[in-house]
Amino acid sequence: IGLIYQTKGSLDTALKYHNDSLKIAQDIGDKEIEAHQLGNIGLVYTDKGELDTALKYYNDSLKIAQKTGNK
Repeated sequence: IGLIYQTKGSLDTALKYHNDSLKIAQDIGDKEIEAHQLGNIGLVYTDKGELDTALKYYNDSLKIAQKTGNK
């Protein structure tokens, strides 16, 4: 849902859905989905032009991927 809102240009709504999904992934301990959602949030911040914030989310996603061995 977040990706659709992002495509439509509703970036704040996209962030809400991505953050909701991120919280669920964290609550259930699903690191793969957590990393994926962090990347999606990074994409939204990239679209918003907030590149430093986007980079933070991309790096957080990368750290999880490295810890879990996801190449």
